[in-house]
Amino acid sequence: MPVWFKPYERPVPLYCLDNWVLFALLYRSACGPDVDVSTFTVENLVRVVVGADLLIPFLPGTDGAGRFLRHGALPILLAILWLEPEARDAWLAMHDCGARHFAVENDLSRVENLGEYLERVEHDAWLVPEREPVAGEASVSAFLADATRTRQYAMLFGGLCLGVSALAADYGIDWRQWIFQAVNVAYRLPGFGLDQIAAWLSRK
Repeated sequence: MPVWFKPYERPVPLYCLDNWVLFALLYRSACGPDVDVSTFTVENLVRVVVGADLLIPFLPGTDGAGRFLRHGALPILLAILWLEPEARDAWLAMHDCGARHFAVENDLSRVENLGEYLERVEHDAWLVPEREPVAGEASVSAFLADATRTRQYAMLFGGLCLGVSALAADYGIDWRQWIFQAVNVAYRLPGFGLDQIAAWLSRK
């Protein structure tokens, strides 16, 4: 459903998930098999997702240049930073583990153009639900049994872990110190997050 927010006079689409279990399963799985997921609770998941959604209307426009795995990682990071300290640190650790898993599994050190690569991950993932809606037990089971579609969509969460971890490593956890500069300047640029991702990969 379209809604309007006066600060930017632009429509903001709101999406409803048909199956939160599938979403949560793939998100948690992206963090890797050896990570502590004790704080990956329903309450924290909802707080992160809804917190990020509430921020989106108040972020500046990107003239169509925004990318989910970079620009979209910022509201997710902010929502994580608003969790209680113990949960916040655990979620950042989960995402860092997922980012390392994603980087190794896809051999990102050999990728020459990270921007194009991550955009392709997004593109492939968005096509998954567009080809055939995944709603209801039967279609979810069929989706999980399809290794190609599952991998394409799961890679989106691995890329999200990378984007969140790279921004967190660069900005730090005290969001009050950097939020205005990040949102009002850096976020508007088409290359937002690319330098942070490259720097994060160079340290791993």
